[in-house]
Amino acid sequence: MKTVANCVESILMSQPFLEEALLRGIINYSALAEELQETVGKMLKKPVKSGAIMMALRRYNPPADLGSSPKLKRMMQNLGDITLRSNLIDFTFLNSKTLAQSHAQVLENINETIFYAFTRGIKESNIMVSHNEKQRVLECFKTETCLEMKENLSAISISL
Repeated sequence: MKTVANCVESILMSQPFLEEALLRGIINYSALAEELQETVGKMLKKPVKSGAIMMALRRYNPPADLGSSPKLKRMMQNLGDITLRSNLIDFTFLNSKTLAQSHAQVLENINETIFYAFTRGIKESNIMVSHNEKQRVLECFKTETCLEMKENLSAISISL
């Protein structure tokens, strides 16, 4: 069974600006209760007193939302530069004794303006580079076992 509090909560959640204003304490509870009286009455299918709505408004406790968290807002404001790189290609190679030599060949020839990321796991290694370096990587790793290659990828870098 729906209650006045449930109806008020659903109205506030559907109107985020109203919810925020209520949380900031800049809304007249009595006036808002009178404004919502007809809507809540229709939702409950019975007449509702504005006092009941006003009490539901005063008792309203918003859900813990990350978007309204002051800590999250502060962290987002303190973020540094955000860089987006597109047109990347990712290679996954099986680890071997010669993989480090192939990796060194790529590093010797790579330009410092090119995106490059290398990750070594227990059984396989991953190399992500700009797409225009595809042939160089394939040439340097021609003796290695390529498990997978994915193209048209993007990467986001965030400076903290």
